[in-house]
Amino acid sequence: MDISLKQILELVGKLNDTPGDDTPRERFRRYLQDNVNQVGKVRDYVEECLRNKGDQYNRKNSKYRLPRPEPQLL
Repeated sequence: MDISLKQILELVGKLNDTPGDDTPRERFRRYLQDNVNQVGKVRDYVEECLRNKGDQYNRKNSKYRLPRPEPQLL
């Protein structure tokens, strides 16, 4: 399924620094970790952040980092 960053933000809610396991911030991180595994998709999300203004886009760009992929054994 191809989902835009705007759609993800609408689903997870307002990103903030609230602690907890089921906060919008953690739901956003889980989505990225579980569903974004292609460099092209990461690039699309980063470009969308750079094109858009607002607290939501700025927070993701500067504060939240994508999880590093697990090394693949051949």
